[in-house]
Amino acid sequence: MKVGILTFHLGPNHGGYLQAYCLHEFITSLGHDVEFINYKNEGHHKSEIFRPWIYRRPFKLYQAWIKEKVFQKAYKTLKKSEFTTDKSKVNWNQYDVIVVGSDVVWDYNMSRLGNDSVYFGDFGLEFKGKLVSYAASCGTVDINKEIPEYVTKGLSNFDHFGVRDVTTQTIVERSIGIVPQLVVDPTWLFIEPNTEKEKIPILLVYAYDVPEAFSVKIRAYAKKHQLKIVAIGYYHGWADVNEMRMSPLEWASVMRKATAVVSGTFHGTLYAIRCQTRFVTIYNKTIEVRVKRPLELCHLEHRMLKSPEDFEGVMDESIDYNSILETLNKEANSSKEYLKSVFTGTMQ
Repeated sequence: MKVGILTFHLGPNHGGYLQAYCLHEFITSLGHDVEFINYKNEGHHKSEIFRPWIYRRPFKLYQAWIKEKVFQKAYKTLKKSEFTTDKSKVNWNQYDVIVVGSDVVWDYNMSRLGNDSVYFGDFGLEFKGKLVSYAASCGTVDINKEIPEYVTKGLSNFDHFGVRDVTTQTIVERSIGIVPQLVVDPTWLFIEPNTEKEKIPILLVYAYDVPEAFSVKIRAYAKKHQLKIVAIGYYHGWADVNEMRMSPLEWASVMRKATAVVSGTFHGTLYAIRCQTRFVTIYNKTIEVRVKRPLELCHLEHRMLKSPEDFEGVMDESIDYNSILETLNKEANSSKEYLKSVFTGTMQ
């Protein structure tokens, strides 16, 4: 089958890139011809264009420019259609199946990203193929508020639903009376034991922002355990090293080898768990809903900290990854079966 993936695959974000990459790899492994539908609405596109004039300090501009070059190179490796911001320029009916997701493609609170009816199947024409979602998320949406009409209307276009959090599951059920299957993020479709025999003595930081109180605790912990603080993708002046040259796949490899990880993002947390690395996640509102279920599945909710006071104790606490891997493999297998059934027509 010809399969198109409609997701957020072009952002300069390691986790965002890898969720798209992993979904593409798995569907391709099922024997299908898969490509990304290279569409992004005009507002979303403008918000992610590299804008050198917003950087006041040449050093930060240089760091951002390096990261931009790394991701432009990574984008070229993705199989995708011709880029457009105009949905009428997409040949939607060339696809037998369109998979919407992963990522916060249904977050209609965020006009810059998710407030786009295209991700709800509004292609401007009658789509003749099968429309399904995989690990789509409503992100920061408040489930107690009114659901926009275009969302309710759009969700009725879908043949099958796989979502990655309870909030999105609730939104779909309230909208059209269907309870979607909960599936894992694509980055969890590939789970394998971490066979790294020797960890690199680094504390990897992957976070947009780190409150000063946390940075103090991180520096003290790294000094006590003789770890070099390496910030990847996002600049932190208090880190020993700021690495902007690392591609998404290189980032994933270093995550496996790091002694400890401090995450402030959804995918940073998921990859720390996937790589069976000791970690702490710094709480922030934007990831709370999305990261809640993965942490609960692994019984690791306490590793997302609102206060830095417990940082050292939680970071030093061992994690029973043998037990967690059993859970993750069970969840991953269920999610794989969902995807397989979508393409074989065996979905009930």
